[in-house]
Amino acid sequence: MILGMNIFALAIAGWLSFFGITMTEAAIIVTGANQPSATLAPQRAIVEFTNFTVRPGGQEVILSEVVVERNGLNCADAVAEIMLIAKKHLDVNSQIYSQDEDRVIATGVFDSNGKVRLKNLPKDGGFGSFSNNAKFTIAAVMKSDLASYAGQVIYLAVKRLKITDLNGKRLKVRGKLPITGAGHTVNSSLNIGSVTINSEYKIGHSYAQFNITAGPSEPVLIEKIFIRLGNFTGGADLSLSVSGQKYQFSQNGEWLVLYLKESLEISADTVVAAELQTNAKSGLPEISIRPEDIVIKGKNYNYRILPELNLEITGEPKG
Repeated sequence: MILGMNIFALAIAGWLSFFGITMTEAAIIVTGANQPSATLAPQRAIVEFTNFTVRPGGQEVILSEVVVERNGLNCADAVAEIMLIAKKHLDVNSQIYSQDEDRVIATGVFDSNGKVRLKNLPKDGGFGSFSNNAKFTIAAVMKSDLASYAGQVIYLAVKRLKITDLNGKRLKVRGKLPITGAGHTVNSSLNIGSVTINSEYKIGHSYAQFNITAGPSEPVLIEKIFIRLGNFTGGADLSLSVSGQKYQFSQNGEWLVLYLKESLEISADTVVAAELQTNAKSGLPEISIRPEDIVIKGKNYNYRILPELNLEITGEPKG
């Protein structure tokens, strides 16, 4: 029966081709439903502006580039950086799993025309290919002094997307662009939390101590940590130990992910000592970790916070 259906499909394709009609691959559709609610954009906060969903229709695709344009604010100096973030989708067909949810996959800054190109590079730690629905968010890291822009409203619009197949061929995208999200009001008086993380990380040692300091404004919640790996012994584990409680990382390809179902809370104006530990005979692996790889939110105001990360990595992997 299946063979007969396949022969029938080939016959239809040949008949259409004879008359100059070509059968095209499934459409890639981009939608902008379910935008964030309008709120304040305070100093030093990571604020989510615009959501969009890519529906590839079963094709294996890569989101290579997103062009974002600023609207409503005259000067780009209020925004330090723009982020492209992978977000979990409630659709059962979503292909963003908990290992990638909330991971910053591309960053950029505005040019003189108020536009930024966010280039997703899977080979450099970006988000890989997908064939099911995937939701993404455009967020802004607000600068530390917004007094000159307080009260102004800013919008971030997704102007263009570049989506390719696995060979780099650009694919046609359907959907109404631009997609404009919430308009957030710039605020200079709301004093959100802050976090500083210091560590001397020695490759090859069995542990490394991290001192995590929460600022005086509000308690903070550590929700997730992403660590990009160098070579790491298969079967070995990596864990974070805080006040006698051990939290286990899971490995997802070149990434280690620590997902804290019950967020690790650090009281305001408090220093907490944590240890990154491994049972690998070769000791701690070579790692890469950026401030945006640590998902931290303020407990009172619920804004994501970009920590100040002072990480000194020394040593060589044991051969």
